[in-house]
Amino acid sequence: YGEIGWVSGRVVRRLWPAGGPTVVVPVIGNNDVFPHDTLALGPNACLANLTALWGDWVPAAQRATFATLGSFAVPVAPRLVAASLNTIVLARFNGAAQKCHHAKSAGAQVLDWLEGVLATARARGDRVLIAGHVPAGSQWHGSCFARYQQLATAYADTVAAHVYGHTHDDRFSLIAGDGDGDGDAVGVVLVAPSVVPTYNPALRVFSFNRSSAALTDYTQYYADVAAADAQGNVTWRAEYSPLAAYGMADFSVRSWAQLFKRLGTDSGLKALYQHYLGVSSTPLLATADLDRQTDAAVRPPRGGFQYAGRPFDDYFEQLAAGTFSSAKTTP
Repeated sequence: YGEIGWVSGRVVRRLWPAGGPTVVVPVIGNNDVFPHDTLALGPNACLANLTALWGDWVPAAQRATFATLGSFAVPVAPRLVAASLNTIVLARFNGAAQKCHHAKSAGAQVLDWLEGVLATARARGDRVLIAGHVPAGSQWHGSCFARYQQLATAYADTVAAHVYGHTHDDRFSLIAGDGDGDGDAVGVVLVAPSVVPTYNPALRVFSFNRSSAALTDYTQYYADVAAADAQGNVTWRAEYSPLAAYGMADFSVRSWAQLFKRLGTDSGLKALYQHYLGVSSTPLLATADLDRQTDAAVRPPRGGFQYAGRPFDDYFEQLAAGTFSSAKTTP
């Protein structure tokens, strides 16, 4: 675990110096654990190391819980709480975690914790932004996702958003209500691309309404690595926002569900979605059918658009400096 901890610590120190004003909510990824893709409930060395590394961000009263469950929740704005959900114990690839129909399993206990966070937030009139690494859906144990669907349905009025990563690309999926896969959509899983440039590196800045604590849009920024290699410097640009790019009326689940349906019938919209799926990488990703059983996205070819060798520190330096340009790109 020493190398993983060293790399994680370097990123932490470079991007978020101790004592800064920004509220940071890290989530555990499959590359944060050792052995790779493997994590059990604590106490264990991995969670102890992450507790020490992220100690400035995990509230003191929750550090014991984090050292056991790998999850914590913290206010990030008025009426808005971010819940850092440990999805590694929900994932099919984790051989150290059982399915969630075992009441004492790691996944069941983490989802019990999440239910408590949601119930407390509802009682206070707050909303919860659920953040995790492995997207809720087909990569989870079926019993874990079924429980998550039930929570998403029961607390649809409380969940502000479901935000995830892991796939390195830009996609979304819908959560059907009633936990049976047949109900109307009650949530949308927003999967953001990565800073690690499997495709072009990207980051996402959300807008939200302070009165309702509801997300209203996001702007995605990216760096064109092919251009960076050619020019010798990195430029961050605004890539798109979904409301403008996809002609969405608003950021509601209903509008995302309408977009999902339009992707099945509008070839031009589908091509635009594919373009942003690969973070405006060139050459464009190969066309493939949308997979309605997993998500409204086109799975990229294995390996994707490869980084041409510039040091990662270039990206971290500009992220830390906030040196984005205002230029937008079109496919």
